[in-house]
Amino acid sequence: MNTPKVLQKFWALSLVILLAGFIGIGQASAQWFVDGVAGNDTFNGSQMAVGGFPNGPFKTIGTAITAAADGETITILANTYAEAISTAKAITFEVQTSGGNSVVTITSITYTGGATKTVTYTDAAGGGVGTFLLTAGITLTSGTVNFGTAVVVPTGQTITRTLGSLTGTAPTTTNVSVTYNGTLTAGMTAGNELPASLGAGNLLISHTGALLTIPNAVSVNTVNSTTTGNVTFASTLTTTAG
Repeated sequence: MNTPKVLQKFWALSLVILLAGFIGIGQASAQWFVDGVAGNDTFNGSQMAVGGFPNGPFKTIGTAITAAADGETITILANTYAEAISTAKAITFEVQTSGGNSVVTITSITYTGGATKTVTYTDAAGGGVGTFLLTAGITLTSGTVNFGTAVVVPTGQTITRTLGSLTGTAPTTTNVSVTYNGTLTAGMTAGNELPASLGAGNLLISHTGALLTIPNAVSVNTVNSTTTGNVTFASTLTTTAG
């Protein structure tokens, strides 16, 4: 037996196995996990429970967004995150309840996906009801934002729709403003972003190009229109400002 050659082959095989293990650590996952307390952005985001390094959740949503690819899911442990969710990817965000808490509090939602892409916000992982609570507003630049669960926009904030659409469950709003400011090459119809009443909120219209249609009755504080495009109110518009 040629011992040196056997040892050489053994060490070469060991190196291949070791390298394969390291490569596997960096491979994409179909699901990513975020825990703002126990998580760490040096973990690989592969599971919610902290295991042997590098297995464990990310600390920030932004790191998970960077890691995720179209079609994948980011599961966020219910807590408060001092960050905005901003992406152009077609991914799903879901809540995971924690100690009776089912609310993920974030700053804002911005979506800039292409016309064929959809970002989804959905209920708690494994069942139950999850909620996304925003401290600021929503900006939809393009693509589709689908709310499969409750999304709460607080008083005094603004929902801005440039292009794209908002589908699924209408966001829960009180005294918010809604802005339309896109350059429309085709007609656009107001959707879930515009509730029946804005309360003390205002409707701001500054789009250009094709027709913007407001299909349903709406009550607003004021209407501020600087648009050079066309606007049609297919039903009743009520302004409550004195």
